[in-house]
Amino acid sequence: MKKKWITFVGVVVMVGIFATVAFASSPIKLFVNGQEIKPDVPPQLINGRTMVPIKWVAEMLGATVYWNEKERVVGIEFSLPHELQKEWQYPLPRGGELSLGYLGREVKFIIPAVITLNDYLAEKQKASLYPPTDNIPQPVLVRYELLNAGRTDGGMWYSERTAYKIVARLYYSEPQVKEGHPSHVIRLYEQELPEGGIAGNSEELSFNRHWYEDTEFIIRPKGEAIVERDESSGRTTWVQGLEGWYIDEKDTRVLKKKELNKMPMLFDYPLPPAEYDYTLIRR
Repeated sequence: MKKKWITFVGVVVMVGIFATVAFASSPIKLFVNGQEIKPDVPPQLINGRTMVPIKWVAEMLGATVYWNEKERVVGIEFSLPHELQKEWQYPLPRGGELSLGYLGREVKFIIPAVITLNDYLAEKQKASLYPPTDNIPQPVLVRYELLNAGRTDGGMWYSERTAYKIVARLYYSEPQVKEGHPSHVIRLYEQELPEGGIAGNSEELSFNRHWYEDTEFIIRPKGEAIVERDESSGRTTWVQGLEGWYIDEKDTRVLKKKELNKMPMLFDYPLPPAEYDYTLIRR
């Protein structure tokens, strides 16, 4: 792999507070997360700036570094942050904390990827109501939550390869097979009471088990990205998704499975307060 140098200021942007350079007598020492590393080419002072080989720093933080010959840039691929994957049964390779591959919960520019995944999961959820085989328990996707998002190429550069990864928690329940009551049916009833009057209720399904799966999905743009180059400013823009977006199912993988004692709540919003005016509903 071709080596690429980056100023230490740039490295601070990439790795936060994890990398430091100790200045003393020659040679300059390089520490990452408190551990000294000794790259094949040591840190150097060039024009008043401290230069370090990015490959060594990035890989110590759990990243994969690659060289893009076409764009002549170095790409850095990170996994999602440690707080999400530390308990996953099948963790991603390495796994750098606070990496630039991790976009965070406040990100907005990936709305097309989020909507594409929501649409995909909604179809998956609807299909789970209609099992292909009768009289065999089939899991129902009762709800899902989007946990976090990242870029597949991570690092400080974008390219035509950039796609987006979103981890979702999928909640499943496996209903018991019951004659006349498949999972896509709601059964309501009224019953006359011995002392008079009528009571109404619903027939609830019984379930064999409940669990969730933390699943990573890769969302890619369809077609080729359009590249816009502004020579005056040196800015390159990749326009993605003009032909739409899709879930790359071959790269979908389950990171963790966990059994649950009961079905999760279907609604997140809290109940109205005790003083809530229910007459508003009747209006």
